[in-house]
Amino acid sequence: MLQCSLVFDLQPSSYATDRAKLAFVVNLLRGKAGEWANSLWEAQSPLLASFETFATEMKKVFDHPFRNLTSAHRLLSLHQGNQSVAEFSIEFRILAAESGWDDLALKSAFLKGLSEEVQDQLATRDEPDSLESLINLAIRIDNRLRERRRARRGLPSLHPRRPVNQPVPAPGTAVPDTVVPEAEEPMHLGRTCLTPEQRSQRIADGLCIYCGQPGHYISQCPLRPKSARPSPTPRIGVSDTRLFLTSQPHFCLPATISYQGRSVSVTVLVDSGADDNFVDREFIQSVKFPLSKIEIPRPVKAFDDTPLETVTHQTTSLALTLSGNHQERLTFLVVSSPSSPVVLGLPWLKAHNPHID
Repeated sequence: MLQCSLVFDLQPSSYATDRAKLAFVVNLLRGKAGEWANSLWEAQSPLLASFETFATEMKKVFDHPFRNLTSAHRLLSLHQGNQSVAEFSIEFRILAAESGWDDLALKSAFLKGLSEEVQDQLATRDEPDSLESLINLAIRIDNRLRERRRARRGLPSLHPRRPVNQPVPAPGTAVPDTVVPEAEEPMHLGRTCLTPEQRSQRIADGLCIYCGQPGHYISQCPLRPKSARPSPTPRIGVSDTRLFLTSQPHFCLPATISYQGRSVSVTVLVDSGADDNFVDREFIQSVKFPLSKIEIPRPVKAFDDTPLETVTHQTTSLALTLSGNHQERLTFLVVSSPSSPVVLGLPWLKAHNPHID
């Protein structure tokens, strides 16, 4: 019923009447709930007079009357096992929200479910004053213990990088016992979007980073789209003053460009040889997105210094969605680009430092 309520809130015009809401819910019900609702519908029961009346009656018939007791029982039997504290805490939080227990009781249940090793480490620390503080401390301890185990086995650290703004302590200076925040994880583009731990594990096991299968590496992966493989075909890139040919490998991504509610699907070329982000003139004119003049025109020449054109316009700020999950706003220089309608150049790569799988 919660999911149905969300649909009604997001699409009020489509479900403006109780009758429309009832029809939507009854159509989704299956099993005994579906049989019960269909019998009410066929008999035109008074329970269908309003959606609120129907929802209240449905909860009486099918809602578990001992949900809190069940959640409490599961909380007491929940244990960390082989999973990390971070994974364990997610399941714990879900049950805690349903249990109705207070903070003190939840802290006790969380401690009881932790591994003996983590409990021993917590015993040497001051007791946190809240459940949230306890969970955060347990996660930090568990991460350190796992790093130590990896180090003893000769495996690389999962978090080897020092954050950009983290100062290097002077020789002889005591380092406080605080958790160093990890550097921001680079954007992942492509199919895998692996966690650092999964990525390191595949490399250590000699598996393909893209599909996870043995016998080949990512450059020869048969499941990797052809558009994502290096190609020696020359293409055109743009710099501040010239248009030149390059034969470096390229990478194409599906993307969507949007402006004021209008969206257009397009293939984006990620090009480290381009000194800016740019869009093809014919493409941008065809979609009728607004342009503006740049203050200083930029001459464009071929690789042999032959004058080609002058960049005089750029797009307004456009919403760019990459691979279905990464979103940002960008402006693009407008040029004649027969190779690709949209190119993300070196400034974009420097800003995001993506992992391209």
